[in-house]
Amino acid sequence: MTDLHTHILPGMDDGPKDPETARQLLDMQLRQGVTRIALTSHYHPEMEALDAFLDRREGAFEVLLKVCPPGLTLKKGCEVYFTPAILQMDAAKLCLDGTAVLLLELPVLQKPAFLAEVLTGLARRGITVLIAHAERYQYVRRDPGILARWKELGAVIQLSSGAMTDDPLARKMVKWGLADVLASDAHSPRYRPPDLKKGLSALDAETARMLECNADLLFSNRQIPKRPVHVPKKVLGFWL
Repeated sequence: MTDLHTHILPGMDDGPKDPETARQLLDMQLRQGVTRIALTSHYHPEMEALDAFLDRREGAFEVLLKVCPPGLTLKKGCEVYFTPAILQMDAAKLCLDGTAVLLLELPVLQKPAFLAEVLTGLARRGITVLIAHAERYQYVRRDPGILARWKELGAVIQLSSGAMTDDPLARKMVKWGLADVLASDAHSPRYRPPDLKKGLSALDAETARMLECNADLLFSNRQIPKRPVHVPKKVLGFWL
């Protein structure tokens, strides 16, 4: 399995602070069958220069390699906090190594201005924007159909694997074809552990396999197949 969204690099963000804890997270991934991992530390373009972030990330990656168990394929990436300034940056440096996939985090409460322009602009450069943990955004929960509009602009939608067991609306997003991949967003062995297998196991086998294949394809810099999308409507307070 492939986990496209994790915070495992030690000392980078709110993930593990030391290599020993990072090693625990890698061991937990292996035990559940995850062998391909994207290391997507938080990056805020308006708070840190890109070259400084990349230097920090390289140092943390070298530390992680010293404790990494065999059998894993690791790729460096980042979870980029949204800013329209992305269009003025060398966005290829923000992508997962060896791919044109950029993991993008949005504000939780308010849909950002110029999001459509950013998605369109990056798509024109051949960059696939992977929207991180889309089920968390309040404007998405008020109108899940917004995900279909983002997909039309070239975005790929990631949901948290943990949401599959305790978030009925997130499960409906998968059913409606609005979600393309699951990922763990793992931060900690205890408080936010790797749980990709658990999330996939909560779905029917065909859907789980489709989500797994999509993650594998993106990790390998290949396009995912399109699938039918249902744009939900709210009837008597329920999304249908």
